[in-house]
Amino acid sequence: MKQRETLSTRIAPLAPYVTFIGPLVVYFAAGALISKWWSYPGESDDPSQSPVLAIAQCYGRIVLVGCLFALVMSRLRRAFPLSVSGWSIVAGCLGAVVWIGLCRFDLEIQLIASLGLSTDWLSQRDAIDPWSLYPTAGLRWLFLAGRFAVLVLVVPLAEELFLRGFFIRSIEHEDWKNFPLDQIGITGIVAASVYGVLTHP
Repeated sequence: MKQRETLSTRIAPLAPYVTFIGPLVVYFAAGALISKWWSYPGESDDPSQSPVLAIAQCYGRIVLVGCLFALVMSRLRRAFPLSVSGWSIVAGCLGAVVWIGLCRFDLEIQLIASLGLSTDWLSQRDAIDPWSLYPTAGLRWLFLAGRFAVLVLVVPLAEELFLRGFFIRSIEHEDWKNFPLDQIGITGIVAASVYGVLTHP
């Protein structure tokens, strides 16, 4: 019993880091490790060329990040009690329309080009065409369901926990673990905006 208490006492200071930084680290590490250890006969180590690897990366990330979420869920509930505002839904819908519009009509590229700047520095998202990669509808839908879960659930949750749980709170206050989100000031808001721009060009 003493040994268990000692171990618990030792790892307690790491709990906030595991809770707020862990999911994003696990997401990136899982993708990298699954690709690195990939040894399926006849398969490429490029997910856009490897049907099985693309599915393995999706579901591997879902399982590993999901397990970590399950471990830290009680801490998350205490830190961020669930509360949904009507304004958050409105903001999310408007943001989605603007984001899709920017992409669909190449507005970013047009704006940058109109300023006389090169667009060569803009990054491109890794693309997988499931219709050319998967010969059967069953495999396509298996991949699409996993990809959808990763892009709509796993990545946003992991990134928001990092951004709001750790990043902006650590910029605002040295005791970030106990700093409430409703006291975030202009420094945190600007830092979150800069983070978003730099990580999503």
